Amino acid sequence: MDITLLVGTCDKYSFLWKNFAILFERYWDSSININRYFLSETLSFNDYGFNTLLPGKVPYSDCLKFALDSVDTKYILWMQDDYFLQKTVSKPKFDYYMSMMENGIDRFGIHEDSIYYRKSHVINTMYRLHQHSLYTISMQASIWNKNFFKSCLIKHGHENPWEFEVNGSTRLNSTQTHNILFDKQEEPWYNEAMRKGQFTQEYHDILKKENLHEI
Repeated sequence: MDITLLVGTCDKYSFLWKNFAILFERYWDSSININRYFLSETLSFNDYGFNTLLPGKVPYSDCLKFALDSVDTKYILWMQDDYFLQKTVSKPKFDYYMSMMENGIDRFGIHEDSIYYRKSHVINTMYRLHQHSLYTISMQASIWNKNFFKSCLIKHGHENPWEFEVNGSTRLNSTQTHNILFDKQEEPWYNEAMRKGQFTQEYHDILKKENLHEI
């Protein structure tokens, strides 16, 4: 399958990696063949089928460019280090998502809805984001066309993750016509373990439910 998993992270959050990897291994449909990488800075995690891309202590936007230049697949499945899987996306459903990508989708989100999205219903639980919606660039779990992803990066200067989502969306919406869909997850397939630098209640609930330990 012509896709690579990139998990955005940094050295500071290395304590999340093992539990992320355990839950990924537990809930990921093993029949979906995908190369797995953490995108960090200087610290590595090479276990549970993961390897690590290490651009060094560079700005976030440069880190993304390094990663996208380092992998040779057409598509990227982007996740964050605190997206702890709690449900399996089956191979037939994932294959369907990939078929959508092959039909010219730029980014296909696999996440919950948001009050910030301006959208149109497509079919079932699938929606298309309007050209001038907020968060057309989102670091929620998504399949990206790699070339489109690269085209969204700032050309001069640097952006942090929040600037990339907010400023990058404005930049994208005004410079190129995009084709962005998402499949609204009525029951989330992952929960965020952290929010604004603090553990969420979901994090503690998941550790207890999955018999995991804080690292």
